[in-house]
Amino acid sequence: MKHLFTLLFSFLLLQGIQAQTLPYFLTVDEAAYTPLENAVSVNNGEVWDDLDIQTPLGFNFQLWGQTTSTLFWYGELTAFNIAGLPDVNVTPALIAFGADLIDRGYESDVSQSQISYKTEGEPGSRIFKMEWKNAGFFEDPSGTAFTNLQVWLYEGSNDIELHFGSTQLNDQEVFSELSGPMIGFIDQFFVANDGLFQNLYYLTGSVDQPTFQSITLAGVDTLFHTLNGVPDSGFVYRFSTVVDVEDPAQAAYNVQVFPTLVQDVLTIDISNQSGLSEKQAQFTVTDLTGRVLRNGSVTAERTQVNLSGLPSGMYGVHVFSAAGIAESRKIWKE
Repeated sequence: MKHLFTLLFSFLLLQGIQAQTLPYFLTVDEAAYTPLENAVSVNNGEVWDDLDIQTPLGFNFQLWGQTTSTLFWYGELTAFNIAGLPDVNVTPALIAFGADLIDRGYESDVSQSQISYKTEGEPGSRIFKMEWKNAGFFEDPSGTAFTNLQVWLYEGSNDIELHFGSTQLNDQEVFSELSGPMIGFIDQFFVANDGLFQNLYYLTGSVDQPTFQSITLAGVDTLFHTLNGVPDSGFVYRFSTVVDVEDPAQAAYNVQVFPTLVQDVLTIDISNQSGLSEKQAQFTVTDLTGRVLRNGSVTAERTQVNLSGLPSGMYGVHVFSAAGIAESRKIWKE
């Protein structure tokens, strides 16, 4: 898998509201798109549009810190691929693909677009996968535009991945007044109040180096610029959970990153924990736009990272275990 881009949400000063700390770390990667096989069909050969879908995951999963073993896709309420907790009035929500998808066979009443899901793997490391295969767009009068998309949820790490397959738009304007699909999160989605929300965090800009913007409900009329198109087939957006670095009990590993004020050399210390080096831990150093400036392996108890040549300012240091993020820190370069 080819690493392309990383972005730590919590470093962004989000426009329009007080700066927020979001519980995810974004990585843009590439991996071959493989359609699901032997999966459970949602539509069972029937044509569909704006389906409400309840999917059992087969394990407990945390979405924005809230635990559930089932996801509910609010198709009828939103006409988007938005998932949250079932049977609640207020839920966090994942916006997997903000476009009004529809079965390409809707007019002929013969389904051409399959929705399916499956759970794979051994207990403790299972992956829930859901796919929209050959889905059309409601706003495409030609009926020729389509997309393929999978959502993966990881047991244990609570990571989320969006896997993009082949998409063909044929110059059709299928995203209403938006520049591309809306992808992101809602911290509080008020299901009982017709889908009102507290804060919306969405990706904008290029598909290979997206950045995040945020708006409240009051500013939704200003939302036009989402992604500049649809990610190519093989793109993967991974949202990894970030541990609470202020609470060591929440960390999977006791990793130390110092000093906070760096002249030229940064130290990553894993001497007070066990097992991380054997897991081939990695580190990245990013600027506040998410651009990776330094990266490498953490294989010794103390790994030194040379930051000479970087301009003065604030940077992010992220240490990854095999299971996900072990530590994320802000540092300042003199």
